[in-house]
Amino acid sequence: MRTWQFVPEMLSVDGTARTEVAAVEASGEASTLVIGSWNVKRLGHGTKDLSVVADVIDDFDIVAVQEVMTREVVEALSIRVPTHRVLLTDTPTPVSGSYREYFAFFYDPAKLEPTFNTFVPDPRDAFFRDPYLACFTVIRSRDRLCLMTLHVVWGDRVAERKAEIKAVDDALRWAQSIDETSSWIILGDFNRPVDDGDADVEPEEEWLELLDRQSLRAPVVLAGQEIPTTIAQTRYANAYDHIFVSATIQNRVVRSGRLDIVATHCAGQFDLCRATVSDHAPVYVEWAPTGAR
Repeated sequence: MRTWQFVPEMLSVDGTARTEVAAVEASGEASTLVIGSWNVKRLGHGTKDLSVVADVIDDFDIVAVQEVMTREVVEALSIRVPTHRVLLTDTPTPVSGSYREYFAFFYDPAKLEPTFNTFVPDPRDAFFRDPYLACFTVIRSRDRLCLMTLHVVWGDRVAERKAEIKAVDDALRWAQSIDETSSWIILGDFNRPVDDGDADVEPEEEWLELLDRQSLRAPVVLAGQEIPTTIAQTRYANAYDHIFVSATIQNRVVRSGRLDIVATHCAGQFDLCRATVSDHAPVYVEWAPTGAR
C-alpha cells in the first residue's frame, strides 16, 4: 500500500507555551519518546482552530490521529508543525459510503525513521475502518517500534463495538506475523471503556480476549489506568481512548495519561474545545527505549 508522506517547509513559527506533555518530556531523559493518540473530530470538516491542533501535535514525538477527513488539512497542519513529518493513508476507509476517514501518524524525523506501513488486511470484514499499521526505527537506540491505530465503529448497538474490539486480536496476530522483532503499541479510539461499570471484578470479555491470548507473539497490556477522554459540555465524560503496549516493554513506560487540552488550550472551557478543537482529548505514554535512563 502506498502512503503519502508530507515533508513540511521549514517555516518559522511563533513561540507558544508548551503543555504538560512537553513538561513530562523535559522531566525525563532526552531519549524517551512521548507517544500519543488523538481523535480530532472530523479534522478538515467544519470550523477548526488549526493553530491549537498543531500546538497539541507538536508536543508528541509521534501521535496517531483518527478522523482525518481530508488530505488538504494534513498539508495545512504540516506547515504549522515544521518539526514533524506525516504518514497518511493514500485512501480513506471505508472505501465507499458517505463517511470516510484517513489515519495519520505525525512523527519527529529526528527521533524516528519509518520502515513499513500498511492497512491491516480484513478478509472477514470485521472492521468498519481497517486498522492502520506503521513501524519505525528509534534513531538513537535502534529499537524497532510498531504502532497499530484504529477507530472502532460506533454503530447502532454496543455489540458492534465489542465485535470490533474482539477482532483486534486477529489483526494484531497478523501484524506480528510479518514483524516478529518489534515492540508493539495499539492505540486509538475504542469507543468503549475497559471496565464497563457493571460491578464485575474483571474487565469486559473482549478486553480479556485481547490481553490474554497466548498465541500472540507479544501479548499487550493497557498502559496505565483508563481515564475519561471524551469532552462533554462541562466535563470529561467517557474513557474511550486507550493505549496498549507489549507486555515485554511495560516496565519501560515512564508514565501515561490524558493531555488536558481543555485546561491547556481552551481556557478551561469544555464547550469551546468541542466547538473549535475536538470532542476528545489525547492520551499518551512516555516510553524509554533501550538505553534510556
